Amino acid sequence: MLSSSYDNLLEEVGFVNPDGERVLVVYNRDVQERRCRVLDGDKEIALTLPPSGASTLLWRQESI
Repeated sequence: MLSSSYDNLLEEVGFVNPDGERVLVVYNRDVQERRCRVLDGDKEIALTLPPSGASTLLWRQESI
């Protein structure tokens, strides 16, 4: 469910709540804006993180 191609630039943690909701927290350690993609099965969402910015995503598997 969770992987990154930005070695040491993006920190991320993901988990599934007991009710099945998925949670992903992504932090951009870089001084530049970074883009990343979150993939869940055949679904995808693109994120743009500002320098030193973070984002928290919550979704159900069928809704991404």
